[in-house]
Parts: sequence; C-alpha cells; structure tokens
Amino acid sequence: MTKLSGTRRRPLRANLTAPARTTGRRTLTHEGGLAFVRDAESELFLLAATNMVGEDTFYERASDRDARFVALVHHVTATNPAFVAGLAPYLRTTLLMRSAAVVMAAEYVAAGGPHGRAVVDGVLQRADEPAELLGYWLTTHGPCATGAERISSVVRRYGARRATNAGLAAVTWWTRAAKRALRAGARS
Repeated sequence: MTKLSGTRRRPLRANLTAPARTTGRRTLTHEGGLAFVRDAESELFLLAATNMVGEDTFYERASDRDARFVALVHHVTATNPAFVAGLAPYLRTTLLMRSAAVVMAAEYVAAGGPHGRAVVDGVLQRADEPAELLGYWLTTHGPCATGAERISSVVRRYGARRATNAGLAAVTWWTRAAKRALRAGARS
C-alpha cells in the first residue's frame, strides 16, 4: 500500500478514467516500454498543457517539440476546429499557459480555422501579449496578407481597448511593423 492512499480499512482508489483517449494501437515509449497511441485531440491537449514553448525537455529538443505542437494544431484544426477554438482560451485563462496559448491561436489562424479573431481575442489577456503574438506571426509566417491582416486587426482592437501605457508603445510599434510588412508583401 502506498503512503498516501488512505487507511487499511478504507483505502483510496485511483481514478482510472480521464478525458485523454487512446486509439488502442500499441507503441513503444522513448525508453522502449509498452504504451498506447493517443488520439490527436488528447495528444494536443497533453502537449499544450505541458509545453513551455522554446524550452528543451529531457527527451525532446525545443525545435522538435515546437514543430510537433504546430503540426498537431494544424491537424486538429483541419479535423475538429471547435476543439482547438475552445482549447486555446482554456490554456490561457484556466491553465495560465501564456506562450503555448499564443502559439496555438496564431497557428489556428494560419491553419484557416473559423472565427480566428475570436480565438485570438480570447487568448490575449495582458498588454504585452499582442506584441508577442505579432512577433511570433511575423517571424514564423512572414508578411502573409490574409492571416497577418486578421492578427493585426485584433492587435489594433486590443490595443485600443485594454493596453496600458507601457504596452501601448509595443502594440503601436508592432502594428506599424505589420503594416509595413503587409505593404512589402503586397508589392512582391
């Protein structure tokens, strides 16, 4: 019996149910142990809840983990966009995962998910987050007209409504940078 599992008369039982589902297919872990393959939504949820964007983990390099995260967001957005649209604000507001939520919202827009503005607006909570979102977008996707216009319009609305004096300068600077990038992209 484990140390914190109750008394001998009334032991605590482990909850063996979870919203994370598997496909029933067997696989091997990184160290060679037996495991089950998760479905895409469960894999995305578990990765998003533990993903510190840009940070290495024991088994995975940051670049590989971030690429896997982006691929999962695109895959699940194509198959179940409502799941990603609900998960991104949940990540930011309930789990307090700032960077993962910002990356998920940007990639949701890049994957062509419906109501991208609402998803991005649900993720942006602090005055410096629009700058982080726009910086991620411009470094990852460049001056792409359709997505960058949607991101830029959300940043403008957010800046006008909630930005503090310190955050407003960053929002204004990034909005001008986005406009310059859009104009450069439209010329080429």
